[in-house]
Amino acid sequence: MKQAIQRRLLLGLLLGLSCIATAMADGIRLPGTDAVFRSGAGRTPADTPWWSHFEDSLLEGLILEALKNNQDLAAAGSRLRRERARAEEVEAALSPGFTFDTQINATPSRTLGFQFGSGALGGRALPSVIYNGTAVVNGRYEIDVWGSRTLAHQAASLATKAFAGDRDDFALSLTTQIGEAYLDAALAAETRTLIEQQIDLSRSILELVKLRFQKGDVAALDLVRQRRQVSETEALLPAVDALEETSQYRLAALAGRSDFTELPKTRTSLPALPEATGTGRPIDLLDRRPDLRSQRSRVLAARARSGSVDREGRPSLQLSANGGLQGFKGNDLSTQYVWGAGIGISYPLFDAGRIDARHEQALEEESEASRRLNQLVLNAISETERGFVDEREQGRRVTSLEKVSRQAKLALGEARKRYLNGVEPFQTVLSTLQAYQQTELNLVRARRELLGVRLRLYRSLGGTWTQGLLGGLEEEDS
Repeated sequence: MKQAIQRRLLLGLLLGLSCIATAMADGIRLPGTDAVFRSGAGRTPADTPWWSHFEDSLLEGLILEALKNNQDLAAAGSRLRRERARAEEVEAALSPGFTFDTQINATPSRTLGFQFGSGALGGRALPSVIYNGTAVVNGRYEIDVWGSRTLAHQAASLATKAFAGDRDDFALSLTTQIGEAYLDAALAAETRTLIEQQIDLSRSILELVKLRFQKGDVAALDLVRQRRQVSETEALLPAVDALEETSQYRLAALAGRSDFTELPKTRTSLPALPEATGTGRPIDLLDRRPDLRSQRSRVLAARARSGSVDREGRPSLQLSANGGLQGFKGNDLSTQYVWGAGIGISYPLFDAGRIDARHEQALEEESEASRRLNQLVLNAISETERGFVDEREQGRRVTSLEKVSRQAKLALGEARKRYLNGVEPFQTVLSTLQAYQQTELNLVRARRELLGVRLRLYRSLGGTWTQGLLGGLEEEDS
């Protein structure tokens, strides 16, 4: 054990002389970040908030309201401020500490007689009670010779950055949820308009069938079929109304509104798809995605804690000093100034392996955080690549459905014309009508899904806008 202590002391001295308390380099190697995106490539993404690309004042108002009033986001802000306070507490340990200590004692004068063999002092009889006291300022400072406390403060500061990343990641997720709910409400409104147009079209065809039935040109079965078609189309409205209202309730809750009597206003139709966003490179995600920023800070924090704990087993150097006033009152009051200074060295000779165990925990914490970061990076790259693929293929689907819709509309018009001329049976008109209406519904849903894919792609690419935006909102609240 003696040799182990000597080796630890020698190693500590050598490391101390090499000025270990310097800023740590990042030094994190991450998989896949040196490549380019296979499915999408282009200019660097803009740092403006994603919703600005939609140029929709209603959407922007809801998002800003949520960023200010959402309680979960406010809780994330509280956690961040708590970590900042902890970092300040750790930083305070790097500074000297001062206390003001005062004490007054009352003692029977006969005690002096017992001590000095007389009940008098200077030839004069003492009062029955004598007083003495001190008023001293004490200072103590532990010199951070090995950098342990500096590394502990660095770890606390990095932990604060990690919590800032968590808050920003939640804000990004919150805005995406609002975007999804907003698009659902717009989908419901546009679908309702479409269904109402389909009902009008079905009713006009019903009137046509009635006219031909009255003339005896068609059987009653055709009339029944078309009436059923009108009813089936009308039956689509309740689900659409429910989707719009429930989406508005979701928006109200996400925006932090406590009063649900007035639901948020939303669009009456789906917005146009914004211009394609810049993609950047995978390595850009490390700064743009708050979840990756957060986890990278956790890796560095764990590394700093490991170094801090490792240095706890080395000698510590403390400086102390005091100065003040000392007083004594018997018959008269007498005072004098006192001061003192000292230096102390402490070395942990035996701790039953406590420091080594804590160091091992810190090393495993760093390993866990590093592996977690590596996987998050891979997941982020994969998520972004899938977003590019989904947007490309969903765009192709929308284009195809638009073409099918135009063809179905032409087919319906031709079928009606031939039906009026008695060339085609009503079943042809009915099947063509059903195909056309279903294609229109599929098209509006496909457009909604394409917009959702774009939202998720914005989420995958992240953005540094959260830092400035949320910081500004915090200043307004303060």
